[in-house]
Amino acid sequence: MTKQTGIILVLVALALAAYAGEWYLNKRSARVADRAMAPTRMVEPMPTTATQTPATPAQATTPAVATTPVSNGKKPAISGTFTPTGVLHTAEGSVVASESGDTVEIRLSEDFVVSDAPDMYVWLYPAGSDEKTAAVRHLDLGILKKNSGPATYQVSKAEFDMYGGTVVIWCKEFNVEIARAILKSNN
Repeated sequence: MTKQTGIILVLVALALAAYAGEWYLNKRSARVADRAMAPTRMVEPMPTTATQTPATPAQATTPAVATTPVSNGKKPAISGTFTPTGVLHTAEGSVVASESGDTVEIRLSEDFVVSDAPDMYVWLYPAGSDEKTAAVRHLDLGILKKNSGPATYQVSKAEFDMYGGTVVIWCKEFNVEIARAILKSNN
């Protein structure tokens, strides 16, 4: 092989490496943009109606735990307290799930706070599920838009009955659980 042929091969290899690097970065940017724009979805194949709605001042002043049925047909609420699931993050505050007709409203409380992490989502998964099982079988309620304060998510009663044992803050980028709140009856 001549010196000229060696130089040409090196230049071709560098060009291919640059092209591959640019392709990878563009693909990653598109994936991150898709996550931000993606509709809420479940990992298991089943249609979902989970949506996120902003908290209203009325929701922010609602007591954290309802212990009696409300006159408008709501059943007693169930609630849980967030705890961090690792040593790298902090989490505190409560979550309340209350049923009204065909819908279950999941409210992060005014005192909810979780430490910052990239690409955080709110998930539901069945009680007793470990982190590995939850990564496969869960209901994605949507992106966590702020690290503190109230937020409300709504799901159908059927979805909640299937997945509603634990509310989790999940980091999709690193595929790891940040915090969890196990829901328990208030009776």
